[in-house]
Amino acid sequence: MRLSEYKAGTILVDGDGKVFIHDGFVNADGYGVIIGEGSYGMILKSNCIGNWMKWHIKGVATKEQISEFIAKVRKTQEIINY
Repeated sequence: MRLSEYKAGTILVDGDGKVFIHDGFVNADGYGVIIGEGSYGMILKSNCIGNWMKWHIKGVATKEQISEFIAKVRKTQEIINY
């Protein structure tokens, strides 16, 4: 595992358009996730470094994507581990 070109806390978008907060690390499996949208749109969190990685990153999320993501997080009653 090594440091990513993106700083920890950067909000990124994966290849499927799912938004997540990056943990600042990257490995062969992808970019680390702190909290983000799973493949079915549920908000999930990682329980340790390297537990949840995403690949095929489109880049930094737009202001609109960030707003939508934050709204989803606020509406989520219980955030479970990935």
